[in-house]
Amino acid sequence: MQVPKTTFNPVQMHLLEMFNYCKSEEAMDELKEVLSDYYARKTQEEADRQAFVTL
Repeated sequence: MQVPKTTFNPVQMHLLEMFNYCKSEEAMDELKEVLSDYYARKTQEEADRQAFVTL
């Protein structure tokens, strides 16, 4: 049985490269927190923008 080839987009490749530098559980947790904070902020900004547009 042939396994399908996985293709990563540039963002996924960059994240994989960043996680490669995590040499401890603590470093990985810190990077995950930074990424979570970033996406939470972006989500909130978009929600705020959408709320402003609907006013």
